[in-house]
Amino acid sequence: MKIDPLKDCITTLVDLRNAYNGQLDASVVDRLDEVINELQGLNNSKAEVNVYVVGTKALQIIADVLSVVSNLTDLM
Repeated sequence: MKIDPLKDCITTLVDLRNAYNGQLDASVVDRLDEVINELQGLNNSKAEVNVYVVGTKALQIIADVLSVVSNLTDLM
């Protein structure tokens, strides 16, 4: 994974957290912070990044945020 897409992912997750922080459960915010911190650490280390692991975590937290914000479970 290149550094620029990684920075974009970090920025997107931070913006997502800031926009919906008041609507999210504490556990979702904690997991979101965990993923952001992990991505920032990877960005700072410039080490080889396992795209699948990091991508899966980022996508899962985005799905959790969207589920809470959009009340998708109420529609099912």
